[in-house]
Amino acid sequence: MRTGRHLAAAAAAALALALAGCADEGRLDHGQVFAFGTGRLAVTAGQTFSLYSKLAVVPGAKDWTVIDPQPDPAVLKVVGPDYLKGGGNAGDGGSVYLVFKAVGKGSTDFTVENCLNCDAMLKPTYQVRNTYHLVVK
Repeated sequence: MRTGRHLAAAAAAALALALAGCADEGRLDHGQVFAFGTGRLAVTAGQTFSLYSKLAVVPGAKDWTVIDPQPDPAVLKVVGPDYLKGGGNAGDGGSVYLVFKAVGKGSTDFTVENCLNCDAMLKPTYQVRNTYHLVVK
Protein backbone atom coordinates (compact mmCIF):
# COMPACT_ATOMS: atom_id res chain seq x y z
CA MET A 1 0.00 0.00 0.00
CA ARG A 2 1.29 3.43 -0.91
CA THR A 3 1.55 6.04 1.78
CA GLY A 4 1.73 9.81 1.44
CA ARG A 5 5.50 9.56 1.86
CA HIS A 6 5.77 7.08 -1.04
CA LEU A 7 3.58 9.25 -3.26
CA ALA A 8 5.65 12.34 -2.43
CA ALA A 9 8.86 10.47 -3.27
CA ALA A 10 7.37 9.24 -6.55
CA ALA A 11 6.25 12.76 -7.45
CA ALA A 12 9.72 14.15 -6.68
CA ALA A 13 11.33 11.44 -8.83
CA ALA A 14 8.94 12.19 -11.71
CA LEU A 15 9.74 15.91 -11.46
CA ALA A 16 13.49 15.20 -11.50
CA LEU A 17 13.08 13.04 -14.60
CA ALA A 18 10.99 15.71 -16.30
CA LEU A 19 13.63 18.36 -15.57
CA ALA A 20 16.41 16.06 -16.75
CA GLY A 21 14.47 15.57 -19.98
CA CYS A 22 14.54 19.34 -20.54
CA ALA A 23 18.32 19.46 -20.50
CA ASP A 24 19.95 19.84 -23.92
CA GLU A 25 16.65 20.93 -25.44
CA GLY A 26 16.42 24.65 -24.71
CA ARG A 27 13.06 24.43 -22.95
CA LEU A 28 13.73 26.22 -19.66
CA ASP A 29 12.69 29.82 -19.04
CA HIS A 30 15.98 31.73 -18.91
CA GLY A 31 14.50 34.88 -17.35
CA GLN A 32 16.89 37.81 -17.14
CA VAL A 33 20.14 36.77 -18.80
CA PHE A 34 23.59 37.72 -17.48
CA ALA A 35 26.89 36.91 -19.18
CA PHE A 36 29.21 34.46 -17.46
CA GLY A 37 31.79 36.40 -15.48
CA THR A 38 29.35 39.12 -14.33
CA GLY A 39 30.51 39.01 -10.72
CA ARG A 40 27.72 40.97 -9.01
CA LEU A 41 24.10 40.18 -9.78
CA ALA A 42 20.99 42.00 -8.55
CA VAL A 43 17.47 40.61 -9.03
CA THR A 44 14.11 40.68 -7.26
CA ALA A 45 12.56 37.94 -5.14
CA GLY A 46 10.69 35.41 -7.27
CA GLN A 47 12.65 36.31 -10.41
CA THR A 48 14.14 33.70 -12.75
CA PHE A 49 17.57 34.54 -14.14
CA SER A 50 20.40 32.78 -15.90
CA LEU A 51 24.08 32.91 -16.70
CA TYR A 52 24.87 32.54 -20.42
CA SER A 53 27.95 31.38 -22.31
CA LYS A 54 28.89 30.06 -25.73
CA LEU A 55 30.48 26.62 -25.62
CA ALA A 56 33.57 25.20 -27.24
CA VAL A 57 33.53 21.73 -28.76
CA VAL A 58 35.43 19.99 -25.98
CA PRO A 59 34.23 16.84 -24.20
CA GLY A 60 33.22 17.82 -20.66
CA ALA A 61 33.58 21.59 -21.16
CA LYS A 62 29.81 22.04 -21.14
CA ASP A 63 29.38 20.31 -17.78
CA TRP A 64 28.69 23.51 -15.82
CA THR A 65 27.50 23.07 -12.26
CA VAL A 66 27.24 24.96 -8.97
CA ILE A 67 29.96 23.67 -6.66
CA ASP A 68 30.33 23.67 -2.87
CA PRO A 69 29.77 25.65 -0.80
CA GLN A 70 26.18 25.78 -2.02
CA PRO A 71 24.31 29.12 -2.03
CA ASP A 72 21.87 30.01 0.76
CA PRO A 73 18.67 28.08 -0.12
CA ALA A 74 16.54 30.82 1.45
CA VAL A 75 17.89 33.22 -1.19
CA LEU A 76 18.66 31.13 -4.29
CA LYS A 77 17.39 27.95 -5.92
CA VAL A 78 19.43 26.27 -8.65
CA VAL A 79 17.01 25.28 -11.44
CA GLY A 80 19.65 23.70 -13.65
CA PRO A 81 21.51 23.94 -16.94
CA ASP A 82 19.81 24.40 -20.30
CA TYR A 83 21.90 23.58 -23.35
CA LEU A 84 21.22 24.76 -26.90
CA LYS A 85 22.85 22.89 -29.74
CA GLY A 86 25.36 24.64 -31.99
CA GLY A 87 24.64 25.70 -35.52
CA GLY A 88 26.96 23.12 -37.07
CA ASN A 89 29.87 25.51 -37.66
CA ALA A 90 33.35 24.25 -36.82
CA GLY A 91 34.10 24.89 -33.16
CA ASP A 92 30.48 25.79 -32.31
CA GLY A 93 29.53 23.73 -29.27
CA GLY A 94 26.27 25.60 -28.80
CA SER A 95 25.50 27.58 -25.67
CA VAL A 96 24.49 27.05 -22.07
CA TYR A 97 22.16 28.89 -19.73
CA LEU A 98 22.58 28.12 -16.03
CA VAL A 99 19.11 28.88 -14.71
CA PHE A 100 18.33 30.08 -11.18
CA LYS A 101 15.32 31.28 -9.19
CA ALA A 102 15.64 34.07 -6.61
CA VAL A 103 13.69 32.65 -3.67
CA GLY A 104 13.76 35.42 -1.08
CA LYS A 105 15.39 38.71 -0.12
CA GLY A 106 18.99 38.62 0.99
CA SER A 107 22.39 37.94 -0.47
CA THR A 108 24.50 34.88 -1.14
CA ASP A 109 27.63 33.88 -2.97
CA PHE A 110 27.85 30.92 -5.32
CA THR A 111 30.49 29.43 -7.57
CA VAL A 112 30.04 27.65 -10.90
CA GLU A 113 32.62 25.48 -12.58
CA ASN A 114 32.83 23.46 -15.78
CA CYS A 115 35.01 20.69 -17.10
CA LEU A 116 34.77 18.62 -13.91
CA ASN A 117 35.06 15.49 -16.07
CA CYS A 118 37.47 16.86 -18.67
CA ASP A 119 40.60 14.98 -19.59
CA ALA A 120 43.52 16.18 -17.44
CA MET A 121 45.23 17.61 -20.54
CA LEU A 122 42.15 19.73 -21.40
CA LYS A 123 41.53 21.17 -17.92
CA PRO A 124 44.25 23.86 -18.00
CA THR A 125 42.76 25.28 -21.21
CA TYR A 126 39.02 24.78 -20.79
CA GLN A 127 38.20 24.64 -17.07
CA VAL A 128 36.64 27.83 -15.76
CA ARG A 129 35.48 28.71 -12.26
CA ASN A 130 33.45 31.87 -11.60
CA THR A 131 32.19 33.17 -8.26
CA TYR A 132 29.14 35.42 -8.10
CA HIS A 133 27.64 37.65 -5.43
CA LEU A 134 23.85 37.77 -5.68
CA VAL A 135 21.65 40.40 -4.03
CA VAL A 136 17.92 39.70 -4.05
CA LYS A 137 15.73 42.72 -3.34
